[in-house]
Amino acid sequence: MEVEYKVSYEDISIHIPEDILPGITLRDYQLSAATKCLHYKRGVVDICTGGGKTEVEIALAKYLNKRTVIFSSGVKPMKQIAKRFEKYGINVGCYWSGEHNLGNNILIGVTNSLRRGIQQGDTELVEYLRDCEVLIIDETHHLLHSKEWQFITESIPAKYRFGFSATPFDNLKEFTFADHNLIGMLGGVICHIPAWVLIERGLLARPIIVMKPINFPLLNPRTSDWHYVYPNGIVNNVSRNNYAVCMAKQLESIGHKVLILVTRHAHGHILLHKFADPNIKFLSGGETVTKYESKGKLVDINEDTDISLSDLLEMKSGIFIGTVVLDEAVDIPDISCLIVLSAQRNYRKVMQRIGRSLRPKPGSNETLIIDFFDKTHYTLTNQSRARIEVYEHDSCRYRVVNSIEEANIFLTNPINLTEEC
Repeated sequence: MEVEYKVSYEDISIHIPEDILPGITLRDYQLSAATKCLHYKRGVVDICTGGGKTEVEIALAKYLNKRTVIFSSGVKPMKQIAKRFEKYGINVGCYWSGEHNLGNNILIGVTNSLRRGIQQGDTELVEYLRDCEVLIIDETHHLLHSKEWQFITESIPAKYRFGFSATPFDNLKEFTFADHNLIGMLGGVICHIPAWVLIERGLLARPIIVMKPINFPLLNPRTSDWHYVYPNGIVNNVSRNNYAVCMAKQLESIGHKVLILVTRHAHGHILLHKFADPNIKFLSGGETVTKYESKGKLVDINEDTDISLSDLLEMKSGIFIGTVVLDEAVDIPDISCLIVLSAQRNYRKVMQRIGRSLRPKPGSNETLIIDFFDKTHYTLTNQSRARIEVYEHDSCRYRVVNSIEEANIFLTNPINLTEEC
């Protein structure tokens, strides 16, 4: 899906110093991505999760030194980006429902808040955006199924237009209508850095994925009603849930930090009941993680406890259950085992979830991922096959096996189970 524009590298001499950001040296692929952006002046940069795309955005904004607006999908990622800019000594303004600070030369804003500001007649904001020469959209995939792209196109006549995402499009095989809208606004993919490249360099952990077969209970094949299939085949599936709990307990007992991902809150509560362990924490919230449930009590991270979310997630061992609130913009260090209990087929969602466990780790630098091959209903079987297709695609090249015993062949530190799950 990469687009080659008819621009000669030899005709343009652009040199971005690798030390443009104080305190770090940009990697070669980051410099290449930034250079391609300056060559083409528009396009989508597809860098896998954990590849450091925020540093590319910051390097571009600093090198160009023009009025810049960066669109963020939410408040938490906006604050994270602003914090990274400040880390490199660059002052920025932030625009969201709780703050309207346009800053001097670089503005980071939540897309919905910027749209509302224009619609409500914020003349200062309108004039600022009209004068912007650089438009950067962080996590562009959030625009695919919204009408925000139309607002952005009409409101900002920026010469430089870039989008950044690890999963910019809807699927691996062909462009959808939403994909074409995004390409029309920003241009095609001008740089693609797949996960396997960084895995081979040791910059990401090497994943071994176990697709555990699930054969029971057999669901009624005469209906494809998702409201019947998902609760019975996924949320309330005793075989699936028991296996996840058994594996998590054993892995945690030998020093692993385990993250279990679910889609529905009800599923998380079922697992909490099965664990019956007051130390298990269930992380939830709206746009961001704001609460965790532990010891039978719902704790508000911002109000009811002195522990911060980062302190909570940086614990070296333990078992965490999380909903889709952990899919993006949350860095969870030292996850050595990920158990994916949510059934998905959308490659973007699959990749974002797997990315939670690929941060580099000391030692063997590998991670165990447990997924499920559901044979209880044809809809779930098709979704399982679609996930395997994502895992084995050229962008990933992950190792997929059928059991822990087979995974031990490829793991540097084999996992010795004390009981059969």
